[in-house]
Amino acid sequence: MKSIKLKLTFFGLFAVIGMVLFVVNLMSGAPDGYVTGFAAAILAVAVLKIIQYGRIASHEQLLKKFEINQQEERLIMIAEKSGRFTLLLTVFAELTAAVICMFLRADQFARIAATAAGLQTAVYAGIYMWMSKRF
Repeated sequence: MKSIKLKLTFFGLFAVIGMVLFVVNLMSGAPDGYVTGFAAAILAVAVLKIIQYGRIASHEQLLKKFEINQQEERLIMIAEKSGRFTLLLTVFAELTAAVICMFLRADQFARIAATAAGLQTAVYAGIYMWMSKRF
């Protein structure tokens, strides 16, 4: 039940962030369609996950199944590998975008994409080292 409460809190925070982003974008005077769509997507996913975990928390059978799945090694391994693979794909996409922007002489966009890829890699490496020492 503790992990359910943590997930509900986490997605509740995401929902608030999505609402704030949506409202700030609308109040900015010239709302950007991309930001509005991004905020709406964050809000929609957060609300759906809150409904999902709320449903799990309210049904004893679903809660038992959820707790068993949280302890299954295969599912834990799949979650870890999918997270790592997602990181690698996003870093590769950012570096590809940076190279394309360099060829197109869009240096500012190239710097932003390369910096994002570097920061993601540095954060991943830092967390990996911290987790290796901790566990």
